[in-house]
Amino acid sequence: MRIKAQIHRNIDLKVLASSLLAGVGYFLVGFYWASRIQIWGDEAFTIQLIKLDFTKISQLTAADVHPPLYYYLLRLWSEIFGKSELVLRSLGLGLMAIAVSLMILIAYKYFSNQVARIVGLIMILSPFAMRLGLEIRMYGLAFLIVCLIVWFYLSYKTGNSSRLSLLAMAVFSALAMYTHYYSAFLLIGIGMIEYWDQNQEISLRGIRSFMTSSWFVRMGAMAVILYLPWIGVFISKTVGFNGGFWVPKPNLLSLLYVPVLFLSNIEEYILGGLPALIVMLILAILIIFNFQRLVDFYQVVTKRARKERFYYVWRFFIRLYLVSGIIMLLISLVFNTSVFYGRYLSVSIFIAFVFVLAGLIGGILPAKARTILIVLTVVVLVIGNVYSFCYGNTRLLSGNWVTVFQGKSVLECTQNSSKGNIYLVDADDILLEYNYYLRDILSKDRDDQIYLVGDSDQIDINASTWKRVIDASHELEYFSFAEAVERFDFAKGNVWYITMGDAVFGDGDQRGQVTSHDYQVTQVCQPDARLLTSYDAARAYLLVP
Repeated sequence: MRIKAQIHRNIDLKVLASSLLAGVGYFLVGFYWASRIQIWGDEAFTIQLIKLDFTKISQLTAADVHPPLYYYLLRLWSEIFGKSELVLRSLGLGLMAIAVSLMILIAYKYFSNQVARIVGLIMILSPFAMRLGLEIRMYGLAFLIVCLIVWFYLSYKTGNSSRLSLLAMAVFSALAMYTHYYSAFLLIGIGMIEYWDQNQEISLRGIRSFMTSSWFVRMGAMAVILYLPWIGVFISKTVGFNGGFWVPKPNLLSLLYVPVLFLSNIEEYILGGLPALIVMLILAILIIFNFQRLVDFYQVVTKRARKERFYYVWRFFIRLYLVSGIIMLLISLVFNTSVFYGRYLSVSIFIAFVFVLAGLIGGILPAKARTILIVLTVVVLVIGNVYSFCYGNTRLLSGNWVTVFQGKSVLECTQNSSKGNIYLVDADDILLEYNYYLRDILSKDRDDQIYLVGDSDQIDINASTWKRVIDASHELEYFSFAEAVERFDFAKGNVWYITMGDAVFGDGDQRGQVTSHDYQVTQVCQPDARLLTSYDAARAYLLVP
């Protein structure tokens, strides 16, 4: 079904220039923060991976939890511009800046000038959106592709474009899946909305009709054809849905807390339970006591959506947010993993949330309610930015994922001596992180060495994709502590032991443990202890026999 709406808005040069200016503003704000944060383990994995050839990248990403397209692009980018932190961050930041401009154009074309300004303001000020761009990972690329999918979908649905939009949507749908597997939930959400618009009920007859006559199904078939080279990997990765300790279980009210995450970058589990529960209960109570008013409001919006583009598009984003979000939430509650997680939601429902909120503020609510929502939004944005970029390392709310990583600072502390250093690192994630800073940033004129140490099961190269990347680079060595004790001549270089949190200097003689009779600690390098959290507190210990 295609809609012929009353409102038609063309994009002129003034609007295009304004959207590009907003994108540049986002990029400049992000570039400021990019020069002040340090890489963490996942980013270090990316950097190590792009040093390999394209065949090896394909093989290793097939074993990892993310597909290869972003790594291909970043490898080409680094070959041209280099591998400094700012250069590597600038690719994702630039892609997100383009996405910000595109979202403003979507808001102008289908909503209003005021909604377009609100979309730009949210995207520039949201620390969650900024984090997507700052990561040396695939999220900036994935979000831009999602925006393009929505652009071509709305262009076709509102009758502003020919069937070439379907081909473009098919191409970008395939590219989305080559970038992040969970982009599938966005496409599933759009597909379910299309089915409901066509059939209004779930039945075998309706499903058969949809599968044989829907333009969306034909578009999906084209996308699958383009995705065939990777389809086997996709199936293997999604049968059980990949998960881990980094994707905590949501609860039934988590969908209500997502707006707080998207505006503040403060994740539900970081709040430690009680504050998040209070926020979600307040939202739930408001919904319950205003349920009938919400039903009446939805009926009005639905009626006007049949003839006015503003309401039609706004209703589409509401349904996209709810349908895709609920699907991900239910999967996370039923199965022994979680796909309902902050970064993953950025490629499925974040764009829908921004347009729902901007549409409410800029065109739906009466003046008084609009003022209240603007104030609440600004307060949450300010709190989120202060927390994320000013106090991110403190123990307040158990820390966050923006500024807690201090690997470069730790290494700079250890390099006061002109004598070469030997680094013994006991975790593969910080090994990749420290290796990047040593090889590419700090030690180009020094004779520093870095090694992964631990028990035999810890250094099994087949244990994780991380260790396979280490092995493929042929730059790093790894062995047990027993071998390390016998191997190094302490007179030829300082030996530093690096670990997450406090090192264990015990009296025992366990394999893989630094024992008191082996070494004595004469110096400890760490960031300001007041800014450490237990999980991310990397420290370097100077050891002497």
